[in-house]
Amino acid sequence: VIDTVLKTKKPIFLFCQGSMPLPLFVKSKDEPMWMIGGGVANFNIEEIRKNYHLVVISMPKHP
Repeated sequence: VIDTVLKTKKPIFLFCQGSMPLPLFVKSKDEPMWMIGGGVANFNIEEIRKNYHLVVISMPKHP
């Protein structure tokens, strides 16, 4: 669940990651964590969070 404040009742925006076995987030030794292009990076997360609880399901064993 991207939106961790669950006190407000909103519909759920459910995004299921596609068939490519890529992680949603990457953290290298020398850089901060970042989101891979595609996936939820294609959405304006802040706009979605105004009206929906955003839930992202990724491939098993891929963060």
